[in-house]
Amino acid sequence: MVVAEMPRFAVGDRRVVFARRAQSINPIVGFTQGLLRVSRDTDGVERVFTAGGVPLGHPEQIGLRSTVDTATPIAPMSLSAFRDRVSRAVAEAQR
Repeated sequence: MVVAEMPRFAVGDRRVVFARRAQSINPIVGFTQGLLRVSRDTDGVERVFTAGGVPLGHPEQIGLRSTVDTATPIAPMSLSAFRDRVSRAVAEAQR
């Protein structure tokens, strides 16, 4: 069975996935909103992008309509900074 818009994965893909534990056609939160790409820049730093390839400047950008202003490029967040921000937000939400 193939579901339209369902993400596909390949060996070697670097992704961040927000998923639900409940049984679902697609456990990824928001279908592609909860799926992020990770790509290494020329300095060897892993950077985070949306599934559509838009640089992710901050976690709050996830799920917002992607509008890319080429006059003001967004610097993609490093994977380590992204992980730290998400970990802090989860810890705070659990208080």
